[in-house]
Parts: sequence; C-alpha cells; structure tokens
Amino acid sequence: MATNKLPENPGLLSGLGEKMKAGLNALGVALGITQITAASFGALLDAFNAAEGL
Repeated sequence: MATNKLPENPGLLSGLGEKMKAGLNALGVALGITQITAASFGALLDAFNAAEGL
C-alpha cells in the first residue's frame, strides 16, 4: 500500500490545499467531480487558514 502522508505542518497542508483547489478549478468539471466545487473547497480552505492563523 502507498504511504502518501499528508503534511503535518499547517502551512504545508494549506499549500497542498491551494494546489487541490487549482486542480478542481482547472479539471473538476472535465473529470466529473461533483461532490465539491473549487469555490466551496476554497471556502473550507479559507476557514482552515483563518483557524490556523495563516
């Protein structure tokens, strides 16, 4: 099994989230990702950043 660990550092985790948001924005519709949009993911990411003081 793969061992793709998430970053433990909040700043690095936020950076990964920004890349995920960009991917959703660029490819979400084409890939048929419908459970979450780039906008709603961005709102969650903003809330995370605010809670972590980033």
